[in-house]
Amino acid sequence: GWVRRARVVVWRVTQVPRVSVSEQQPALHSHAVIRANSVFKLFMKAEYIADAYLSPDGQKPLYFINPTEKGDKAGKFECKYDNKGGTIRSEVVRPPADPVSSSFSLDGRTMDLLSLLVHIRFLDMSPGASRQMHLLMSGKSIAATLTCQGIDKERFPGTEAKRFHLKMRGRGLMENGSGDEIDVWCTTGSDHRLLGLETILNSSPMVVTVK
Repeated sequence: GWVRRARVVVWRVTQVPRVSVSEQQPALHSHAVIRANSVFKLFMKAEYIADAYLSPDGQKPLYFINPTEKGDKAGKFECKYDNKGGTIRSEVVRPPADPVSSSFSLDGRTMDLLSLLVHIRFLDMSPGASRQMHLLMSGKSIAATLTCQGIDKERFPGTEAKRFHLKMRGRGLMENGSGDEIDVWCTTGSDHRLLGLETILNSSPMVVTVK
């Protein structure tokens, strides 16, 4: 099938807005913008935009926001991480439906996907090493297993001679139910910098590269 490519994720150090903490504090900011090419705008009606804020070392999520639009109605999927209280509060707003709020335990394994893509650098990259995670997507907690497949020299395009390949499996990972797996690649350097990911969307592979 056709392959959709998109630009996504630029990391920088910034300040957390006054939305999830009582005072501003230094944070690692991950910003994602995914744009489909013209052929696949039928599947992606709008850009996917998300922002995640983590502690400066990238280990603790602080805040996540994915604003959405449907017609002239603004919505969002938002997660607020209370690291002192040990809870995550999420809210999904999809007009005209009423907002839906949920609460989850902050256990170091439950987080939104964008925060996880930053957090991957701390995982064991030994072949076969795995970690149980819970991904927060649209107000739901989805159980998933993230497993390192070892060094991959072939599949993901890029300039890195070697790269680690990780596979995430979990029922319902994709909101439209078209796929239960996400493949992730990162560098073999000490920072394990994210290179990109691939998943199935509407029976075709969607490849997201990091710029």
